[in-house]
This record gives sequence, C-alpha cells and structure tokens, in this order.
Amino acid sequence: MQRLLELETISIDVDRGVVHVLKDFHDVDLEVSLQIRAKVMSHFDNLNAASQLALRIASVSTEDLDFDALHYILRTVYSIEYTLDDPSSTTLFVQALQGMAVCAAHGILEIDHPHELVRYRSDDMRLVVYNVMLPSQRETIHRIFALWFEQKVPLHRIPRFQHYYYLAFHLSRTCMYNQSLHYFAKGAEEALLRGVSDFALKCLTAAGAVLLIMDSPISPSPPFLRSLSSTKSIAPAPSDEETSTTIEVTMYQCKIEFLTGLVMIQKSDWSTAVETFNAAITILERVREMDKRSRPWDRHTRRLRRWWNHTLRRPTNAVLPAKAHPRQGLQYRPSRDQLVDEVEAYMVVAKRLKAKILKAERDRDRINNDIRVQGLRCISKVSDQSVNLEKEFVLVPAVRRQTDKRFSGSSRSSGPIVGLARFLHEKIDEGVETTPPKGKQSS
Repeated sequence: MQRLLELETISIDVDRGVVHVLKDFHDVDLEVSLQIRAKVMSHFDNLNAASQLALRIASVSTEDLDFDALHYILRTVYSIEYTLDDPSSTTLFVQALQGMAVCAAHGILEIDHPHELVRYRSDDMRLVVYNVMLPSQRETIHRIFALWFEQKVPLHRIPRFQHYYYLAFHLSRTCMYNQSLHYFAKGAEEALLRGVSDFALKCLTAAGAVLLIMDSPISPSPPFLRSLSSTKSIAPAPSDEETSTTIEVTMYQCKIEFLTGLVMIQKSDWSTAVETFNAAITILERVREMDKRSRPWDRHTRRLRRWWNHTLRRPTNAVLPAKAHPRQGLQYRPSRDQLVDEVEAYMVVAKRLKAKILKAERDRDRINNDIRVQGLRCISKVSDQSVNLEKEFVLVPAVRRQTDKRFSGSSRSSGPIVGLARFLHEKIDEGVETTPPKGKQSS
C-alpha cells in the first residue's frame, strides 16, 4: 500500500474512507527498481562486516538514527553474531562510520554530523538492505532496538507518546504482540492527553494491524479472534494458558476500540465514535458469555483471589516494595485481572459517552426541526405582509394624488372624495346650514 501511494497509483480519501485507483496495477512495478538495487548492493558487498551491520541497523529504523543508538545496537548485535574482545571500545563504531561515509559519498546515506544522525536517501534504498537480511537477523535487531527504547534512550529526548510508539513497533516485529499492544495503547493515551489525536490514531491503527497479524493462520499466537466468531470449532478445548492469553488480547482489543472512539470524539465524528463504543461493548459482552465457566468477570472473586495470592506470598518479617519498572515513567504490562478491571471501567465510561452523544444528536435534530419550521413561518408572514403592502401602494397613493390635485387648482373631478369636498365648500360659501339645529327632530 505504501509503495502504491509513493508511485501515485492510488489515493486515499481519509474523510470519506475511499481508495481511488489512478493507474493500472499491471503497469506498476511494485518492487524496488533494478537500478537502485544494483547500486546499493554493489557498494554494500564491498564494505567490511562492521559497516554492513551498521547499514542493516539503519535499515531497521524507520526514522533518523542517532549515533548513540547506533553505537549501542552495533556493539550488542556484533557481540551476538561475532566475537567482540572489548565491548566498550569505539573502534568498531569508527570502522562502521568509515564504511557509511563511503555510502554517503555515493548517495545512499545521509550523515548529519552536527546533529549526529544517519538516514537513508530514500525508502527504496532502505528496503533493499532490509530485505537482504534473514528474518532471524531482523528479529534480533528489532529486539535490541526495543531494549534500547525500554532501558537506554533518555525519556526527555522525544515525547512520551513517540517513545511508546517506537517501542511497540519494534516489539511487534519480534512477535511480542501482547507487549506491543500494551505500549500502542499507552502511546495513544499519552497522545490524547497531549492533544495529538492524529498520532493517537496512528498508534491505534498500528495496534489494529497487530491484531490482524495475530488472527492470521500463519501467526504463532493462539487464534483468539477466531474464537469470537459465531461458528463452533471442532478443535479441542483450549488450555488455561491459551484461555488467559485469549482474554488478555481481547481486553486489549476492547481498549483499542474505546480509545478509537475517544479519538473520533476529538475529531467531532460522533457516528463513528458511537460505532466503536458499540463494538467494544459487544466484544466484552460476548467474551463474558463465552467464559462463564472460569468466571473471571466477578469483580469480588478477582479481588479475593488477588488478596489470597498476596497473602500466601507475603513475608512475615519484611515488607517488599512494589515492583516498578527500572525506567521511571515506563510501566510493566499489567496482569490479566488489572487489565480486566481497567477495561470494565472504560466500558462504563463508553456507555455514558454513547448516551450523551445520542442525546446530543436528538437535541440537535429537534433544534434543526424548530429552525426549519420557524423559517417556514417567517416566509409565510413575510408573504402576507408583502400582499398588504402591495395593496396600500396601489390604492393609497392614488387617493393622495387626487387630493393634491384639488389644492393645485385642477377643475376636473376624479373621485368621490374630491366631489364631496367641493360640494361642502360651495354650501359654506352660500351660507346654507349643512347640519340640523339642536333639539329639532326630523318628522
């Protein structure tokens, strides 16, 4: 999909959720061009082992790679694949930089010495080196990257939500899917708290891709999502460990759906938010129905079980401190019971938010109807007043024009009012009494 976007073969309308096909797929070379592949591999094969390993490490990173991370990952991976006499020596890093400088001179890499960053010129060149590695080599380097983000990289260097995203990305490439879902969700929460809803949606989209990988037949993980289907499987009943993993991953799915609804609320997309909340609530209810035998949903039972396990492991004369992550700010993946409690609390909030959204939609429809009716009433009143004004314009000015003509000396009678006024005026001049005397009744 990314290759098709780069070649302008398709375009994605995010607002409407539509993919437009701009070119014929048969006329597009989806692979890297042979010229780029030949250029990269001709220089890659002539490098020493340290430089080749540095290029592989740089190809695993999708962003700019700083010298500190390159030095740490290079020493760690080299000590695994080869024999490293002095791990603290910088000789290996210097050799890698010399070989990377040759690649930078031929337009394959970019080395930013003032900021101590390394990047590929294009994504195609990075993919050439990335595809050369064996899957085991890629997985090893991704795992060392995850250790770097989890234990070594300074937390103040990048925002916390980016830190969680990079850590989850590398964990997902090492088949540690549960941990990656946890950090993807944490990255989305941090991004929402910082007001970066677009990055939160990026984290949730990556988490959805991990869920699809886990549901695929070639995935090494248990098929937890297929158990939620309406069809009954003929396979044997899963073990307790598989059931626990299924419940844990399903809880992450509910959490991801809930966070997606929060992102849609931030984007004022109320209908999509209600749909995601309904999906999360439905998944939780179906899992409750399927797992009534183990009853992990009774909150009182879970609390009692946690208290009993803590009592059995509690020392008599010493108090152990709470287990914390070695890095301040990062948290271990919560237990299944803690995750269930968190998701249940989220679902309560989801139901309340859905009710408020639906009420706001009804109020908005009612207000829209009132505005439309008021508009039609205004049109009716204006139409009636326009008819009356037209009548006044036709009749009244005509009478006024006739009255003005009498005072201008016109001898022509053009209306009953003018004739009556002239008759009364003549009678007054002749001295004729126009009103009957008082006290005299007509016979």
